[in-house]
Formats: sequence, C-alpha cells, structure tokens
Amino acid sequence: MSRMLSDLKISLKHQEAITGYIFMIPFVLVFLVFQFIPIFMSFILSFMNFNSLNAVEKLRFIGLANFIRVFKDTTAIDSYLRSFQFSLIFVTGMLFSSLFMAILLNRKFYFRRTIRTMIYLPYVSNIIAISMVWRIILEPKKGPVNTILSIFGSENLPLWLNSTKLSLPTVSIINIWVIMAFQTIIFLSSLQNVPNELYESSKIDGTGLFGRIFYVTLPMISPTIFLVIVVSIIISFKNYAIVLGLTNGGGPGTSSRVIALNIYEEAFTFNKYSYASAQAVLLFIVILIVTIIQWKGQKKWVHY
Repeated sequence: MSRMLSDLKISLKHQEAITGYIFMIPFVLVFLVFQFIPIFMSFILSFMNFNSLNAVEKLRFIGLANFIRVFKDTTAIDSYLRSFQFSLIFVTGMLFSSLFMAILLNRKFYFRRTIRTMIYLPYVSNIIAISMVWRIILEPKKGPVNTILSIFGSENLPLWLNSTKLSLPTVSIINIWVIMAFQTIIFLSSLQNVPNELYESSKIDGTGLFGRIFYVTLPMISPTIFLVIVVSIIISFKNYAIVLGLTNGGGPGTSSRVIALNIYEEAFTFNKYSYASAQAVLLFIVILIVTIIQWKGQKKWVHY
C-alpha cells in the first residue's frame, strides 16, 4: 500500500512539472521571438556592413568597424553622455519621490484608496498623449505654468522644453512623474512588511520621526531600494518615447538627444542598421557593467 502511495506521489509530481512546463511554453516562445532573436540578430548585425538597403548577398563581415565608428562619432558620444545625465536625474528623483510618496500613502487618511488609484493613472496612460498635454502645460508664452509664474512677478520665464539647458532635466522630471507609481507601489508593499514592534521600540528609546525612517525603515527596506535603483537605471536608458514626444526628436538642436533616440534614428531614418546595432550593443555593455557594479556594491549596504 505504501509503495502504491509513493508511486502515486511521484506521478503527481510529474504531472505538476508537465503542467508547469506547459504554462511556460507561451512565455518562452514570446521571449524567443520578440526578445532573444532580435537581440541575437542585433549582435550579429553590429559586425556586418548593413548600413544601407542593399541585397542580403552583399552583406559581409567587417569586424569592429562599426564600434570604432561610434567612438569617432561626436553625436553618438554626446548622446551617451546625455543618457547618463538623464539617468542621474531620473534615478535620484525617482528614488526620493517614490519613497516619499510610499511613506505618505502608508499612513491612514481619508480617500487613501482613491489617491492610490489616481497616482497610478499616468503610468497606464498613453505616453504620446501625456507628452502632448505637458507640451501645452509648459508652453513658454501661453502655458499655465509660465502664466502662473508671470502672475507672481517672474520676468525671465523659463523656456522649459524649448531651452537647450532645461529640456533634458524637464523631460527627466516628467518621466519621473509618469513612472513613479510603479516604484511607489513596490515601496508601499515593502513598508507594510516592516514590523510595527521595531517602530514601537524606537519610540520607547526616544527616536524621532526622521530617526525611525533612517535607522528602522531604510535598513528594513534596503533590498527594495536596491531593486528600485536597478530597475530605474535600466528604464532610464530606454527613454525613447517620452523624449520623442516632448522634444520632437531630441530638440532643441540635439540638447535632449539621448542614445535610445539616436539608435532609433540611425536605424529607421538613415537605414544604418549595423551602425545602430553597434550602438545598441555598447549600450547593453554599459548597462551590464553598471548592474554588475551595483551587485558588487550592494553587499555593503543591503540587509537581507
């Protein structure tokens, strides 16, 4: 009897495993078709001469020529530097704003559920529609923001998206507002798992509000902070749509032309597919290096 039961258990385990694999098949197929194969082909193209719409039989291997060309291209190098600038503003602002919002939403107040829903609306809205609305709001002459500033006596009104100095920071801040809800929810779920006993003990010891945040909250949610930083950095380098929608292609001039936008235009505007692929491969290497550094450094401040 015991032997029959053990055989039955083994068969059930096999059935569960088969069921799991069946549910994995759609994801694996979608990942292979829309993620892995395009990435693999991009890597192959980066070593080819597919920089014009020629016949396939004319393709040939040219080694590192496309990569060497990237380092000689000042427009591409400037685009990488702007992406780093964008990432610095975006990640820093995202970390503090989403954590601050999560701490506020973790408290009890009226209409808390309604407000939690409202902050998620930008994240699920169409990015081009959001860009059009913000371009109207930040219009230099008749936009609501500058109109309010002029009422309060401001004479040198900011040009916002039309300024070579302000366009990239403005796009970064708007992108924070759009995506902040996702990180806020992650922080909120982490905050709800912090034991209340720790806060009560710190109150007994005479620790103030900021002390409790610094010595209790931040260490307890440090794994979540690390996750948010990693995800935010990756998102910051994939900032194509918001830049295109707000600045009409990286303007004014090239002041907000980030590398994701540069890769897109090199490929689909100038048909330089191999050259664009080389830029994409270099971007992947940069993100990989930054992620590895974060994984190495997180051992010093992340508490599991």
